[in-house]
Amino acid sequence: METSGQAGGKDRHFGIVVDDRSPVRDLVTGGRQAAPGPFLDFVDPGATRVEVVDYADIQFTKAPHVCAAWG
Repeated sequence: METSGQAGGKDRHFGIVVDDRSPVRDLVTGGRQAAPGPFLDFVDPGATRVEVVDYADIQFTKAPHVCAAWG
């Protein structure tokens, strides 16, 4: 989808939750080595950062220090 007047990609971001990141990693990297680390983030052709999260890694409750900071 093409739009006009949107801010640059550095401020655009969304996440997708999947059951298994492995097939997504293969599609995104196209056979190239993926960036090291536990995350699977990539930038789409429209300069939007896409974060792919494994369902097993979803944190349904916030850590106590986060809740305390929220008051």
